[in-house]
Amino acid sequence: MRLDGIHHITGITGDGQRCLDFYVGILGLGFAGRDGDFEAPESHLIRLGPAPGLSGGVLNFIEAPGIRRGRAGNGMVHSLIWTVRFPAALSYWADRLAEAGIEVRPIEANGRGPRLNFSDPEGIEHELLADPSAEEHGLSVGSATIPSEHAIVGLAGARAYGRESVPSADILAGRLGFKVTGPESYAVEGESGRSAFSFDPPPAERGVVGTGTVHHIAWACRNGLSAWRQRVIGMGCRATPVIDRGDCHSIYFREPSGVLFEIATRAPLSAEEAPPRPGDEQGLSPAVDPRIHAAFVG
Repeated sequence: MRLDGIHHITGITGDGQRCLDFYVGILGLGFAGRDGDFEAPESHLIRLGPAPGLSGGVLNFIEAPGIRRGRAGNGMVHSLIWTVRFPAALSYWADRLAEAGIEVRPIEANGRGPRLNFSDPEGIEHELLADPSAEEHGLSVGSATIPSEHAIVGLAGARAYGRESVPSADILAGRLGFKVTGPESYAVEGESGRSAFSFDPPPAERGVVGTGTVHHIAWACRNGLSAWRQRVIGMGCRATPVIDRGDCHSIYFREPSGVLFEIATRAPLSAEEAPPRPGDEQGLSPAVDPRIHAAFVG
């Protein structure tokens, strides 16, 4: 049993058109579609950043107009890490983002290599770094206006706020097979590449799930989803049943710091692997489903 990097990350937007204008029009991510959303049936899901040979996008947004503005806090992903192939691309992006009115923080060289930091119009933070090895696991380029040598080619990881460092480390490194790469830093290495995940000390303010925040991060598996569910339950985490999402099957649970994790298959399960369809395993009520209750109730 081995995870295979990031399957996708899902955020929440209150303005679907502004979301598309930024991620497709400015960042150049490919548009993979807009359809009904499983997590919030009254909303839509915008799929961005399709990877060659895979369905859907690596970055999705629940489009939910009217939902309150969110704020990242403890137990929430707060920053996404993207890659370009060459260091010169960082200067290109600094100029392009500034011309679009996006505040760009200085390129940093702090032991992790030069990085460009910025936020989307609703507040989700992003880091952009150069990685020459990113080409073989690249995204489909979505905009002809961006030179290919400067295009964003991969979703390399995410950063979250977390207080429960020891229990989270036991779950991530001890039970889920994450590789420890530094203090509060981990990596998942699989056939589809390497994905980074790390914790930062949380801010004093309590997090608020809403527009401009990340809803969950999904990790990919090739098979054995039912076995992963049993392992998660054995860790003391509450897990959903195996859920049929059409293009994949998945389970959801929260790791000890509170970050909402999903484990999703790269493709639909075979008839022998898939869970039985009758009953409530295929869709849980929003009133009791831990994936969506905090974001859309109360």
